[in-house]
Amino acid sequence: MNESDWDEFLKRLTEATKHAVRDFAAQHPSEEICYFAYDSEPRYGYVLLCFNTTQESLRHAQQWHDRHAQRRKELLTNPTWFDNAYYQVKAHSVMPFCDNTGDFKYQGFSEVRFPEWEAVAASPDYPAPKDDDDDYLANRVARLFSRAIDQLVEDGAFGALRLASPTLLGFGFHDEDMLILRFIGLPTAAQPGASPNGGPAKSFDNSSAAEGPPSVS
Repeated sequence: MNESDWDEFLKRLTEATKHAVRDFAAQHPSEEICYFAYDSEPRYGYVLLCFNTTQESLRHAQQWHDRHAQRRKELLTNPTWFDNAYYQVKAHSVMPFCDNTGDFKYQGFSEVRFPEWEAVAASPDYPAPKDDDDDYLANRVARLFSRAIDQLVEDGAFGALRLASPTLLGFGFHDEDMLILRFIGLPTAAQPGASPNGGPAKSFDNSSAAEGPPSVS
């Protein structure tokens, strides 16, 4: 596989994403989106395009909060776990939003296939990784996703959606932690209509959000 092939993959992925965003906006115009992510196992040549809603994210966060907070409390009252308290606190930490595409309301809204990746992964010439962070496909696909998200934001591609404030954009590999690459529609800390120096307020990566319907916080 040539490095130039990844430019073609970028074109295919961004076009498929724009198409999926338009389809989602048409099919679910009332759904407020708080997270868009790619979900992939590169060696199997697939990319799932995933959307989560604010309502579903909050429902999941509350469910996991209650479960983990209760379990942590139970464990740390038992002397057996006193010497492993740090591990248990990490294992039962909570987040205010859903950060797992498997729990998104629309995990596989659409799919993009890259059979070229499967062929490379199956090749006897596939580069042997030196460590967990040195896998050839994982590195190339991570760069691909990063380029795609940046280009889509700059193109205002998510503007057709009803966006939360903020909306998270990222990706995850199977059994790995999710990575958040960008925010769009992030509110400023300043009062509405004013910046700390008295000028107009500005939002971080807010260009695409401005093109869509108003967000409901």
